[in-house]
Order: sequence, then C-alpha cells, then structure tokens
Amino acid sequence: RTFYRIDAKARRLDPASFAAAVEQLDDALDRACAETGTSRSDAILAGFSQGAGLAMGLSFRRSDRPSPAGVVAMSGKLYDEVAEVCWDLEPRSGADGGPTRPKLLWAHGTADGVFGHDLHVGAVARLGAAAIDVTTLDVDAGHVLTPEALAAARDWLATNWLDDCSGGST
Repeated sequence: RTFYRIDAKARRLDPASFAAAVEQLDDALDRACAETGTSRSDAILAGFSQGAGLAMGLSFRRSDRPSPAGVVAMSGKLYDEVAEVCWDLEPRSGADGGPTRPKLLWAHGTADGVFGHDLHVGAVARLGAAAIDVTTLDVDAGHVLTPEALAAARDWLATNWLDDCSGGST
C-alpha cells in the first residue's frame, strides 16, 4: 500500500495522486495541531520513503497555511518536478518579511536502490540554492532506517528545538 500512486515499472509517481496526498497530510496536520493545541509553525514532520517525500512536499510549497518548523526526511525524494504542487523553492532572504522556511534534516543511504543517492545530492543542492537550512546525513546503507540516522534525528531535534530544556535524557 502506498500514499500515492506509482507506476512501478516506470518508477514514476502519478502527480495528481501525490498532490492529493500532500493536501491530505496538510489537513491531518491541521487536525493534529487542533487536537494537541500546537501551532502548525511549531510542528515537526518526519517521514521515511514516501512519507519523507510528502513531508517535504507539504513543507516546501506555497500555501496559505503556515509551514511546520522542521522536517526529518529519511530516504525520501523531493518531487519538485511535480507541477501540481506549487513549490516555493525560489531564493529569498530571511529579511524579506515572508514566512520562515522549515529546517530540514535529510538522511539518505549511499546505496539506496529506491531513490538513488544522486537524486538526494541534486535535491539538496536545489534546496540550498533556495536558502533552505538543510542538514544532510549520508549513511552507508540502502533504503532503510538506520540507528545512525535515528540518532542523528534525535540530536538534530534536540539541538534545534530542545536546547532550552534541562535535565533528563533525550
């Protein structure tokens, strides 16, 4: 089962189903924030594989709804070629008065056979050119979650959002 339709033979997604899945995730984020009393702009999205692509799709598109604060993407793909998602990847400075863009941690296997590492490297360059704060982690693995990537996510979250907490362990 998948979040959006993919032609497995051609290894291409159906753009309309991807855009619809991004909208469904956006609505789910609204509901989760309402249920927990959390602001969308304080939320962190995380996903693996298709979930990572959807989290980035929601976070780096033009929308009248606030973006989340951050994204943890594990072995995903940035589908910025999908025109049905109105991407916000134009360079801009933080001084332009526009909304703050989410920070991104993107862990990706150097031997990923689903979303090749070369796709990751190219996407990271495009995100960097758009002045998006991207932290990358290349892991010596395929299309899997690794303990190294999970530990990096924990540390990245703690560094960026939990630095004012004292005591306890993460």
